Amino acid sequence: EAVVMGAVALIVDSVTHYSEELMSSWLKAHRKTRASLYDYGPIGEMWKPFTEDFLNSPLHFISCGRLAWNYETIETGEGDDLKRESVKSSSKLRALKDFGYEADILIEMEFVQDRSQVGRKPRKAGEKVRVETQHVGYVMKDRWSQLEGKLLVNPTFKDFEPVWSGEMERAGTA
Repeated sequence: EAVVMGAVALIVDSVTHYSEELMSSWLKAHRKTRASLYDYGPIGEMWKPFTEDFLNSPLHFISCGRLAWNYETIETGEGDDLKRESVKSSSKLRALKDFGYEADILIEMEFVQDRSQVGRKPRKAGEKVRVETQHVGYVMKDRWSQLEGKLLVNPTFKDFEPVWSGEMERAGTA
């Protein structure tokens, strides 16, 4: 529909909502409260057309999503005091079928506040205490290895120029 309308880009915010709605609808239709391992096959098949549209779209497809955590089990203590704990090990996009790995560029964004001024009393009546904020993006994946591993503070279009210019060269439009 967006292509027919002449759009050049599509932004989905948040892909996590689509994923959770699909899961919720499946559970409701099958009168379940939790998905079993056997439910993920059919649910994944229902999710597949969305992923294929994302991958094969002639549009620039920008997708935002919520953060989820991967956990790993560690053992602490020894002998009779041996205990197992689940700890956060890494982050991922919260969506079905590892959707986060499909993107050409994957950026984990974080809102960072400098709280060093929090609690400071205003010097004058009516003065607001300013708290510095930044949007920080960690480039977790870049298909062309131009930005991978970089930390982008308050990113702008210019930060992504190495990727865009390389993309145009590869397409023969530079």
